[in-house]
Amino acid sequence: MSITTLRRLRPRSYSIVPAAVPPGARSYYAFTRAGDTVASLYLDGAWVEDRGTTAELTGPEVPLQPCVVIGDAFVGDGSLVAAAAEGTGLQVWDVAGDVVYSYAEEGWHNQGACYLGGWLYWIEAALEDDPTGTRAFRLRRARADLTSNSVLGSTTSTVPAGYEFLTPARRFGMTAIGALLEITWQHATLPEVLETRRIAVALEGAPWTEEDASALPAATYIATNLGLPVDAGEALCLGAEGATPRVLTHGPAEDYAASLLVPATWEVGSRNVAISPGGADLVVYGDVGGTSRLIRHPFAVPFGVAPAVDFEVEAHPTLEIPPSWMWPVD
Repeated sequence: MSITTLRRLRPRSYSIVPAAVPPGARSYYAFTRAGDTVASLYLDGAWVEDRGTTAELTGPEVPLQPCVVIGDAFVGDGSLVAAAAEGTGLQVWDVAGDVVYSYAEEGWHNQGACYLGGWLYWIEAALEDDPTGTRAFRLRRARADLTSNSVLGSTTSTVPAGYEFLTPARRFGMTAIGALLEITWQHATLPEVLETRRIAVALEGAPWTEEDASALPAATYIATNLGLPVDAGEALCLGAEGATPRVLTHGPAEDYAASLLVPATWEVGSRNVAISPGGADLVVYGDVGGTSRLIRHPFAVPFGVAPAVDFEVEAHPTLEIPPSWMWPVD
């Protein structure tokens, strides 16, 4: 296992304050990948200023499971957490501290971490099956600067006969009482044939449990992005109904059933989902019909025909592309 710290000089930043600030406008952390990664502040859909730039993030241009850390004792607000190149490790960009922390261990793969209660949690999968035809998985946690890194538990899943592990199709959600993991096996000769398993991990040390999720009821959906903790031990995830992104809640570790959260009338993107720091609002950002849009809605208000806030997000002024991901500052 290796943990490294990389520092680089912060480039000069500049800002443009919008001439007219809309009533009730909110601030958002934005990150744009264009070779280097640029951290910015947006006011609703308008760019305000750049916070920093780094060339040290090695993951894909649009990782499936990034998250942002706010209110942590080890890194500054608005720090970005993402998987390293090809999922071979984990990286944390502390923008305020101008430092990138990196973790890697040979032979293991991850798709990003989830932040909960002052810790980063993530699931690692072994890169190869063992001789008995099983694949190993383990739950790790570390502080946001990747110190105090340890394995909390591990399990194995048997590879179905004639199938192989489909690495990108592995989803992880952290709840207040445990982790939820979805893995997909792909048929070796019929790639359209998939088999999905769900594994529940209890933090108090109870055994890992596994179920076949390939024949779930029509009202149940598979998560397609990182889970975020919400009330009652649930995890909030992006999911899909056919090709339409939706937002789902996953129940506690002993009850995996996914329930539809966002109405079908809402048009939501699929870049990232977030909960406001105070826990009051749902925020979803992504591409809708070729336009980058952000929606925001209070959990306390019934989810009706349309979200409370829905706006287009403009392109970064010099990169000339919209942000890759956005998270609420407040």
